[in-house]
Amino acid sequence: MPPENDSPVNSWPFWLENSQFTPAAIFNRNGKIIHSNSAFQNAFQHTKKILQEIALHPDDVLLFHTALKQLQSEKIRHLLLRHVTMPNLYKAVNWEFSVWPQPDENEPAVLGIGSFIPENENNPELIKSADYKLKAILDSTTDTIALIAPDYRVLCVNESMKNAVFAYRGKHVNPGDDCREFLIDEKEEVFYQVFSKALQGEPTEMEREISRNGIAKWFHYRATPIYDIGKKLIGITITAKDIDARKKAELALRHSEEKFRKIVEAAPNPILIIDKSMNITLANPEVERVFGYRPEELIQQPVKILIPERFQEIHPEYEKKYFTEQNPVRMGHNRHLTGRKKNGDEISIEIGLNLFELDKEDFILVTIQDISHRVLSAKRLEKYNRELSLLNSVNDIILTTRSEEELYPAICKCIVEKGKYKLVWVCFYPSADDPEQVLKPHVAAGTTEYLDNLYISLKDPHTSQGPTATVLRDGSTVITNNVGNAAYFKPWLHQARKFGIQASIVLPLKSEPRGTINIYAAGIDAFDEEEANILQRLANNVSLAVQGFRIKKEKEKASHLLGERMKELATIYQVNELLQDDNQSIESVFQKMSGMIGNGWQYPEVCEAKIEFNGSSYTSPSYQPSDFSQTAHFKTQDGKKGLIEIVYTQCMPDEFEGPFLKEERDLINTLAESVQTHYNKKSHLSR
Repeated sequence: MPPENDSPVNSWPFWLENSQFTPAAIFNRNGKIIHSNSAFQNAFQHTKKILQEIALHPDDVLLFHTALKQLQSEKIRHLLLRHVTMPNLYKAVNWEFSVWPQPDENEPAVLGIGSFIPENENNPELIKSADYKLKAILDSTTDTIALIAPDYRVLCVNESMKNAVFAYRGKHVNPGDDCREFLIDEKEEVFYQVFSKALQGEPTEMEREISRNGIAKWFHYRATPIYDIGKKLIGITITAKDIDARKKAELALRHSEEKFRKIVEAAPNPILIIDKSMNITLANPEVERVFGYRPEELIQQPVKILIPERFQEIHPEYEKKYFTEQNPVRMGHNRHLTGRKKNGDEISIEIGLNLFELDKEDFILVTIQDISHRVLSAKRLEKYNRELSLLNSVNDIILTTRSEEELYPAICKCIVEKGKYKLVWVCFYPSADDPEQVLKPHVAAGTTEYLDNLYISLKDPHTSQGPTATVLRDGSTVITNNVGNAAYFKPWLHQARKFGIQASIVLPLKSEPRGTINIYAAGIDAFDEEEANILQRLANNVSLAVQGFRIKKEKEKASHLLGERMKELATIYQVNELLQDDNQSIESVFQKMSGMIGNGWQYPEVCEAKIEFNGSSYTSPSYQPSDFSQTAHFKTQDGKKGLIEIVYTQCMPDEFEGPFLKEERDLINTLAESVQTHYNKKSHLSR
């Protein structure tokens, strides 16, 4: 019987309602069943009431709506309907859909007449149904996708690809078309590159910028070979993804990084970028000039490769502190740091550290300045000032010292203190009466313990080849900047190492006897050309000062001797004048004479005299016997004997005859002869 008038369907075919083999149902636009026939109910083993509460499987809703939109123009097949509440009751159905008129036109309905597909059967219709579902999924993505056969036929193409082709070429592309007819000029080269490689079984990816109407966009292309179950090539899947935003951001970042890299590489000083693990990630070309490493040699190397080993233990503490504080740091300012070159040499450097973030990672920008030349210049200036200060101090000593005996100790002390040397000593050529000709320190200052066991003999075959003996013989300066490498220094090497002596300079003293100033330093290469010149000037000034002292001494001696001669002549004149006085008795003459003749000797303040004649003795007021005496005897013609004695009441320096000068012997003999002559003459006249 036909359905009643109040049935939810109109004109429901009687044969369809009562069919036992053709399932049929009416769906609303949400895919929910609003009416079904007995064949449908029997197939799914549900009552009509239960079926009215069942909707399409969620995975099939998208397909159902696609069918609903297109029913006005064509019939859609291959919709896979699955039971929602009982997934174990799998039913595969071929559906033929059509619009079913409803009383309310705002609620369109769909009539579905279906036929079951046997389970587990390789049914072409089932495969087509699965293909349709896959196509619906591909159409939902924004990426452009196409499956191209090896002969360039389009096997499958999604909606995004269709839209893109139409936008660029103004044509619709469909399965079966030759894809080459739709290629864009700018993409043609890219297509053939990736397609040809994929045909060889090689999945290929590339990124290209495509221009359209003056607007450039970036796309990521991928070609992937697709095989069936028998590993036979079906075709090549071509995908194109719009990566314009990401690519332009990436290019902008790359441009920024490249600009930064160019700035770094053009910098006049070494620059490093290190990561949080303290490994070097970038080094500019200046690094090679300063450290000797090519930039590529340092990549991924720990930064401690540029630090001397003795500082590497404490370096992690500074790293941790810096990452904690995260403030710009300038290291080495007013106190230089030490870097290590590839060849192991050390250099003086200043370092600037700046923390920055890139891609959410922390990095440190390290700027390095090689200040070795500046430090060396500062050291040289300091050294030169020290040397000049030493020279000036020595000159001051020379100007204020009054004797050679005071000069040498003061000079040695000054050289040690002002020049910061380990040891200074002075020696002179040995006297001729020394059979061994041994050199002995005259004065010394500093580490004088070194001299305790020093032995240098001009007759010894080994020690006579040392620097001191050489300078005494040749009169030229000898510099030993590394005593350990000098063969001639071997006799004293053990002693030198014991007291920390590594370098020496021996300077000639141009005096008579010849002498040397020996200066020792604690460091290797202590005596460069400039320092040697300064010290040579110092030695020359000392030599001139000694010559001055000796000339002055000679002058003083000459003046003294002249004074002595004048005193001697005055004494002879006074004695002769006294002897010529006829009014004086011989006793009176001798008494007065004993009181005056002491003034003719070198030290009149301690000089006394005694005259003996014919058993009588005449003395000066303070006369007393002494071990320091000088006597002259005389004898008159009548056989009377006498003597004149001169004594010093205290010890005086040795001269020609004890404390007496050779000229004083002549003086006392002259006085004795004068007394003898005067007495003989007076005796002769009295007859």
